[in-house]
Amino acid sequence: MTNTSKGFRFPVFLVQLSIFTIILYVLHLYFIQNFFSTTNFYFETWKIYLFQFISVAALIYFLQHRSKIKPDKVLNTFVLLSLLKMGAVIVFLLPLFFNKSIGAKPAVFSFFAPYFIFLILEARYALKILNEKK
Repeated sequence: MTNTSKGFRFPVFLVQLSIFTIILYVLHLYFIQNFFSTTNFYFETWKIYLFQFISVAALIYFLQHRSKIKPDKVLNTFVLLSLLKMGAVIVFLLPLFFNKSIGAKPAVFSFFAPYFIFLILEARYALKILNEKK
């Protein structure tokens, strides 16, 4: 018997997120190497994308899990997890802010450009989970 439901499936999401992350990572590296080769970035690009991948995957996993237990609390969970993710971003960026020898603007832009792209993807899947229960 095959599963033909149109509901959200986390393994499929992980594959899509992996492909999206790899494509965005390669594009990011291309831009850094071709347009900002002389700029010194504090964070290595792979660390930024690993952080983004893990945080988005964890958030969506917990949202899906919460939707099975208490579907009416998914939105509250999304807000709480988003706030926790913002706190994790601050912790991730703290070494950059305390290091005065490196210009923070390129590194912050290099971090937040993919952050907002992943945030859009995260919101899209969160809405999919929210709408699944209606």
